Amino acid sequence: MSEKLELKSISEILDKSFYIPAYQRGYRWSSRQVIDLLDDIWEFALKKKKEEGEFYCLQPVVVKKDNEKFRVIDGQQRLTTLFIILKFFEQHIKYSFTGVKRFYTLEYETRNKQNIDSNNFLENIRDIENFKDNNSNIIPNIETIDFYYMSNTYIIIKQWFDKQDKDINPFLQVLLNSDVEIKNEQKIDIANNVRVIWYEIDDENEIDVFTRLNIGKIPLTNAELIKAIFLINTKEKNEKLLLASQWDEIEYKLQDNNFFAFVSKDFGENNEIKYPTRIEFIFDLIANNPNLKINNLQKDDERRSYYIFNELIKDNNTAKEYWDEVKKYFRVFNEFYSNQEYYHLVGFLVHNGVKIVEIVENFMNNSKDKFLNKLKELIKQKNQFKNKVFEELNYEELPLYKNLLVELEVEADFWNLDIDFDKLSPETDLKDLGFDESDISMVIYRVDDDLGDIITLDELAEIKTLKNICDLAKSKEQI
Repeated sequence: MSEKLELKSISEILDKSFYIPAYQRGYRWSSRQVIDLLDDIWEFALKKKKEEGEFYCLQPVVVKKDNEKFRVIDGQQRLTTLFIILKFFEQHIKYSFTGVKRFYTLEYETRNKQNIDSNNFLENIRDIENFKDNNSNIIPNIETIDFYYMSNTYIIIKQWFDKQDKDINPFLQVLLNSDVEIKNEQKIDIANNVRVIWYEIDDENEIDVFTRLNIGKIPLTNAELIKAIFLINTKEKNEKLLLASQWDEIEYKLQDNNFFAFVSKDFGENNEIKYPTRIEFIFDLIANNPNLKINNLQKDDERRSYYIFNELIKDNNTAKEYWDEVKKYFRVFNEFYSNQEYYHLVGFLVHNGVKIVEIVENFMNNSKDKFLNKLKELIKQKNQFKNKVFEELNYEELPLYKNLLVELEVEADFWNLDIDFDKLSPETDLKDLGFDESDISMVIYRVDDDLGDIITLDELAEIKTLKNICDLAKSKEQI
């Protein structure tokens, strides 16, 4: 194996062209990660006493040269974030750092949609105002979820620097300086700057390196490792592009907290941590099928789903088979969520402990009428219906009531309201809990958009409790 390990300043990589292979994860840096990077560089920039050659070091960038480009095996997230920082300062750099002639380029194998690719999007990210609504919020469906995260990073960077009342030049100095002197026939960077650990492999298989680097890394999720398996075993380029596009569409929908809370009981407790890449939820459902026989695998192994899919997917045919299975689960989730009758019944059962996989299997193995009857039988079997909390509600009202509770929990989480929903009754005054009319209206609309559209402002003003909402819905024949 041939490899090269060295430190490179940011200036030394500005003339390079990077290529992001299809097996790589999308750009997903959170606001916290971006701010942490800015804080760290700023703190280093303002440090008064620096030793000669003292630098701020970023984590490794692992690459493999392919003609005139470098294939990125690890480090895409950092390279993308740094590029966005550079683009934010593009005009300032142009006039103040005359030695900087260009920025490095990032080209993605699969991140393109509707003739807009990530490279062009990043190159023009300073035009972010074109991707904001009237309230200065980023439009979430500007093309792909990658573009959304890239746009959000640009906004975070702008907001962060807007808050600084100090000269920004020290920040750019440590970001771009590269003072080199020759010692013992070697180039030595003596600047106080930002550097990356540059790890260049030669003849080693890049997929093996990718897996080895990331199998134990928390930031790279099981889902993203599984994505690599799918793409490696999908041979046709058009099929890879289609799979990547479908992946983004599924992940984007699952990132909708309302949608994900509907299918996942534990959302709000640990699923935001467990599933930063939420398509992994579907992979876990498939991997937990008791009919799958995978030897020497512990039930609680944190990489269980990855190992299972690594065993299952061996070629183009099996990749297509199991990707179809993923899409099937998603289509069923979407149908449950979009259909008003399914939404209420399924939502109630999921949030009262019935496994979504059980409900999906019932759906796929029965006619619509039989499926609805099975749902209602499951509801009748739930013990909590015997509780006093539900004495004032009839059977038809229960699904609506429980789904209102689900949406209230989502709303409370958004506004950081500390509410014990286990003790909430139909007669609890919602405004005493911290909800105003706009919150109540939004909750009603998300549960039943038809009902939300026909409630008058006067009726909305009279709503105090969940019981009021159920009674109002009943009067309008919406349940």
